[in-house]
Amino acid sequence: MKNCVFTRLVLIAVNLLLLSACTGQSSESDLTDSGGLFNTTRDTTAPTAAILSAIAVTLSETTSSTILNWTASNDDRSVAGYRVIRDNAVIFTTTSTSYTDTNLAPGTNYEYSIITFDDTNNVSSSNMESISTPENIDTTAPTAAILSASGTTSASTTLSWTASQDNTSVAGYRVIRDNTIIITTTNTSYTDTSLVPGTNYEYSIVAFDNTNNVSNSNLLSVSTTAVNTTGAATLNWTPPTENTDDTTLTNLTGYKIHYGLSPSSLTNTITINNAGISSYVIDNLSSSRTYYFSVTAINSFNVESSYSNIASKYITAI
Repeated sequence: MKNCVFTRLVLIAVNLLLLSACTGQSSESDLTDSGGLFNTTRDTTAPTAAILSAIAVTLSETTSSTILNWTASNDDRSVAGYRVIRDNAVIFTTTSTSYTDTNLAPGTNYEYSIITFDDTNNVSSSNMESISTPENIDTTAPTAAILSASGTTSASTTLSWTASQDNTSVAGYRVIRDNTIIITTTNTSYTDTSLVPGTNYEYSIVAFDNTNNVSNSNLLSVSTTAVNTTGAATLNWTPPTENTDDTTLTNLTGYKIHYGLSPSSLTNTITINNAGISSYVIDNLSSSRTYYFSVTAINSFNVESSYSNIASKYITAI
């Protein structure tokens, strides 16, 4: 009996079918292992399916990526991992519940799914996610325009610039005057009007494309011409030949010109000490005003005649 017990202990230790050394028969009770050492049931239960979500992200002008996230699967024993499937091909195996698929082509459709597996390779498939990566994002700026000006007057200047080039297309040009956009155009010239005379302006051109990549032209300084704010009046008169007593005038020595902004206020005078002069130009008169003029004669006794008739002139800028 002691030998029989010893035999049973040895057979259990090496995990062999237990035979009774005493009877030579198999014992049903001997095949039962309450501790689970002899449980030979195969795992055929698949993990629960993951729920997949995907987001397409632009990395650069030429590459995109997809960020994948999925819910954790459950299994009756344990989940061994996840296979990331792109277009029916395994691209990555992981124990995580997220993955970023990089270096994808822009403007391309991809289909993703997640296969969950356990230690005995029971598998479940997630939902299918279809992702379209964004089209190429243009980051290339147009070439810079070259700006010049011509035909500058006291009130306007004409700007012209070379056409910019772009890897896609040039959408237009912004005309900048003194750091302010004054017009946006698709043309390569523009005439800026209503400028102030005798004033300096700084211009530049900003070329832009459809994704608002921009380039700046050279900075151009333009000065409008100054407007002369004064004008002139030319006076002509007939020299007197008689005195007031009808005698012949023989001692004429010169004239005085009287002028002003009112016929009754000829407060400005010019003395001409030459009897042979019968015309005179008065300059530096303020423009956009009417001046009134009269002439008197002076003899050798410095006696001044009465005023001549009054003439007037509206002064325009020269």
